Amino acid sequence: MNHTIKLIVATGAAAVVGCAAEKSTPAPTQCTPAPGTICTVVGNGDPAFYGDNKSALEAAIYQPVDILSHKDGAMYVVDWSNHKIRQIDKAGIITTVGGIDGLGDGPDGPALKHHFNHPTHLTFDSVDNIVISAWHNSKMKLLDLKAGTIKDFCGTGKRAYAGDGGPAVKADLDLPSSAAYDKAGNLLFTDQANHLIRRIKQDGTIESVAGQCIVEQAMTPEGKDWGATKCAEGEVPKKCSDFNGPDGKPIASQKRFCGNVTDPAMVNPICQALCTAGFKGDGGPATEARFAQPTSQSADPGGRMVLDANDNILVADTLNHRIRRIDAKTNIVTTVAGKGQFGVTGGSYSGDGGKATDADLNYPTDLEVAKDGTLFIADTYNHCIRKVGTDGVITTFAGQCGKKGDEGDGGKPTDARINRPYGIALTKAGDLLIADTNNHRIRMIKGAAAP
Repeated sequence: MNHTIKLIVATGAAAVVGCAAEKSTPAPTQCTPAPGTICTVVGNGDPAFYGDNKSALEAAIYQPVDILSHKDGAMYVVDWSNHKIRQIDKAGIITTVGGIDGLGDGPDGPALKHHFNHPTHLTFDSVDNIVISAWHNSKMKLLDLKAGTIKDFCGTGKRAYAGDGGPAVKADLDLPSSAAYDKAGNLLFTDQANHLIRRIKQDGTIESVAGQCIVEQAMTPEGKDWGATKCAEGEVPKKCSDFNGPDGKPIASQKRFCGNVTDPAMVNPICQALCTAGFKGDGGPATEARFAQPTSQSADPGGRMVLDANDNILVADTLNHRIRRIDAKTNIVTTVAGKGQFGVTGGSYSGDGGKATDADLNYPTDLEVAKDGTLFIADTYNHCIRKVGTDGVITTFAGQCGKKGDEGDGGKPTDARINRPYGIALTKAGDLLIADTNNHRIRMIKGAAAP
């Protein structure tokens, strides 16, 4: 597969990245993180891999896309184009805790012998193991930090949509991009290219809880409408009504019924087609909504989600250039930020000082919610971090929206320049960590939110 996205990296069976030898690279301006300033805390800006067992500021990381902060002060970085997970301890020393040179998949066992293909997101489970959204592996993996091992626990590795109602380990996923535990201990995750939010229950089974996997105008090799053809042949008798309208004629958009692994009638050739993006559903139930996430082989990571203090789901609807909310009690979907139009070119920048729902975002990828409900958004293609207060008003919190660059350490966050921030995280102390992806650094703004 060829991965020439805006992150500027090639991936595939023959690609190996992040193995460059150490070289002399100007270090960022040294500054001590303090309220009201932005500082680099990881990475010297060199897109390479070196520096383990040294200060994190001397190390090279290659397109970091996520950060996970532990309550003890350590942090974990998804070193995306090095296919590794790296740890920065309380003393600021960096080490690798998962991954080995070269992309791949597995095997289960020692973490430092495990191959990844662009891991994308990290979260802790209840005992401080790290759940890894192994993006291009189309799996969820578990890193046991104490034992130093990694194992798969969800996904077959096939990029598809299947498995709802059965064991998660036998399900098919398509670019899982983030995960979070609810208060009941269930793991929710965004199945990016399937445009779904799915849930792994405590009994190990999987189900879809938001979004729809729709295949637009699925056709047979002969150019005929797939749904109508198969219904006429009696091959999908249980779902013919869903492939045809009330008048019995084929409809343009057909639901992809590939979920139930125990029912052979639900597994059919339409499952080989990709789900398609769309937008609908505000004001209605989450299972009838449509989301738009990047889907192709050259897609960027997108569609991250978080849970607020009441288990409401907040999700970056990336290609709809919106942040949407799924109410935990009613399951109703609403837009809370952004008014963009569906599509890659549907985003823009506007709205600071006004209602967040009247503002323009451009390819929002990640988000964080503070204890008081304040929302932070990685407005990725605008090269900035936006903030939505509890009053619903949006402002720019870091970076200069629409202007990418690599400058500003030691100064005001809004005077700084950022380059494609794909990940953000809040620490226990309320500091905001930014994966300044194309600057190959992690930056910090202290006191962004109340502890």
